[in-house]
Amino acid sequence: MNQKISRQMLPKIKAPKFKVASKFILNEYELRGLLVEVGKGKVKSGISVVDMETKEKVFILNNGALSGRLKGLGICSNFAMELLEMKIKNKPINIF
Repeated sequence: MNQKISRQMLPKIKAPKFKVASKFILNEYELRGLLVEVGKGKVKSGISVVDMETKEKVFILNNGALSGRLKGLGICSNFAMELLEMKIKNKPINIF
């Protein structure tokens, strides 16, 4: 497929930002990296995380999970689910 792409054709997505420990602004990848470090025990748990857009507040638990859901972290998951659904629809999985 030989098609020219313009900026107008591409989706505009405002990347979520999170305020961590009431002082650091992190993007989604940085926050997920912090969750891994807490889960490994390299960083102490109990750190507050606030979604800068929705103002939802949760805490990082000692296993690296969050104490609640953050809407901003769902953006990537929604895209992954949509892509997976398209793959399944276009090429059904044979389980037998």
